[in-house]
Amino acid sequence: MPYEFSASEDFYTIRLYGRLTDEDLERLFAEMEKAENTAPVALNRVTDATDVLFFEIHSDPVTALTERRRTVRLKNTIKSAIIVRREVALGYARLFQMLHDHPQIEIRTVNNREEALNWFAEGKAPNS
Repeated sequence: MPYEFSASEDFYTIRLYGRLTDEDLERLFAEMEKAENTAPVALNRVTDATDVLFFEIHSDPVTALTERRRTVRLKNTIKSAIIVRREVALGYARLFQMLHDHPQIEIRTVNNREEALNWFAEGKAPNS
């Protein structure tokens, strides 16, 4: 299982590493859905894809996964930041961003965690 999934008070952290497959994404999304269903609110998420060595991802399974995710209604709108550095990771992130056109999820590629957290803070009132 080349991912780690954790939750803080404010957001989910997903770290992808090693060889990432369609089956890994399916398991990750199932774990996220379980967390979303039990949490009182939907949380923003930071996905760090900088340590992925090989992407064994295919368009048909990713398309099916994103189509299924589009039908899920979240408790609130969220932001999803994907940290990428390599061109191949950026390509997969952009593909996912394009396919995952969910009305309650805004996806952005970023360079690091700090950039993701700053984006999450945009538009928030102080002390909120």
